[in-house]
Amino acid sequence: MSGSVHMLPQLACYELVIPACRWRNDSRLGFTAARQPGSLHRPTPQGAILFIAPGRWLVVGDALEAEAQAIARMQAADAAVIDVTAKWCRLHIAGTEAHGSLSRVLDLHQVLGKRDCASVTVLDCPAVLARCEGGYELWVTRSCVEWLCETLVRLPGWSL
Repeated sequence: MSGSVHMLPQLACYELVIPACRWRNDSRLGFTAARQPGSLHRPTPQGAILFIAPGRWLVVGDALEAEAQAIARMQAADAAVIDVTAKWCRLHIAGTEAHGSLSRVLDLHQVLGKRDCASVTVLDCPAVLARCEGGYELWVTRSCVEWLCETLVRLPGWSL
């Protein structure tokens, strides 16, 4: 039994940055399901909004279009929307032992706890970890993804 890692097709990625006083206090901004760091909202099957840090969201796939009105309200409230598609590669970590395999490189209980996503560092590589159906998604910076995949599959319990 092992965990497997697969590179998934590229999705559009945007980072949304908004001053903390705005996202905490303005209910008009939207994303009601993603109002706390570590929360995750999937408005469509191919879209997600990951609240990765106070005042920072990673908006992926078609979530930008699905949540266009909320994002427009956020931009009106001094938010910045930055295209970071070229920055991230999306990996899917699945298999019967996905949790155990990933636990060899991250303390999942400490990192996620009751949260659905978190900014992490995996073997010195900046990443965003998110729970998903059948395992986890790991958004890894493009400059690290090849090295990280090669390193992970060399560890016990991992495969491609």
